[in-house]
Amino acid sequence: MTSSKALSDLALWLREQRARSGRTYRELATRTKCAATTLQRAASGDAVPSRATVLSYARACDASAEVALKLWKAAKYEAATNGRRNQVPKPDLIWNLAELSRALIDLYLRAGAPPLRLMETRAGGLGLLPRSAAHRIVKGLTIPFYSNQFKAFLKACEVPDHEHEKWVAAWARAIRTDRQEHMPNAVYFPEWYVPRDQQEAAPVNESPWFVTHQVYPTYNPGGTEFAPAARREDSPHRS
Repeated sequence: MTSSKALSDLALWLREQRARSGRTYRELATRTKCAATTLQRAASGDAVPSRATVLSYARACDASAEVALKLWKAAKYEAATNGRRNQVPKPDLIWNLAELSRALIDLYLRAGAPPLRLMETRAGGLGLLPRSAAHRIVKGLTIPFYSNQFKAFLKACEVPDHEHEKWVAAWARAIRTDRQEHMPNAVYFPEWYVPRDQQEAAPVNESPWFVTHQVYPTYNPGGTEFAPAARREDSPHRS
C-alpha cells in the first residue's frame, strides 16, 4: 500500500464502490474492456492506475465518473510532484512570464499530465495546439503566442470555461509586465499591420526570459496577441 494520501483515497473509494455494487472483479471485468486483475490492481493502491481503467472501474460499479476522475487527477498530481506543495500563484496573482509558465505547468500536472496527442485533440483539432507547441509549454520552454492558443491550452487541460477569463487576464498581464520591464521604449507592430515580406523590420523582444526560452514575439498594443517576428541575423538561436 502506498504512502500517498491521494492514491490511498482513490484506492479506498474504488473498493467502496465495488463493495456497494456487490460485484466481484470477474463480474466487473465483463462490464468493461479491462481484465479482472487490472481492476484489482487499480484498487490496490500500489500505483496510480490509468485514467481509462479508473473510469471503466467506476462505470462498472455504476459509480460517479466525475468523482473517479477528480480522485484520479489528485493521485496523478501527487505522484508527479512527489507530494511536494508547489508554490504556484493563482491567476489573479500572476504578474510575470516566469510565474505564468510555472502556473501552466501546474495546470498540466493537475489535469493528469495528458498525452500531447490527447491535448491536441481536446484543443479543437489540428493547428490550434500542435503537439510540438504543447510540449514546449509543459516543459517551461515557452508560453502560447496567441490568445486562441492560450485558450486551447486551457481547454486541453480541462480548465472550466468560466475560469478562462481570469487566466487570459493573467496571460495578458504577464506579457505587459515583461514588456514594460525589458522594453520600455520599444516600438511594436501588430502582425496584421506588418506585411509578411517586411517582418524583418519588426522588432525582436529582448526580454531575458524570451531570449533564454528562444521565443521571439512582437506585441500587438491594440489587443492581447503575440505575433512571432523574424529572427535577427546575429541571433545565437537563428536556425
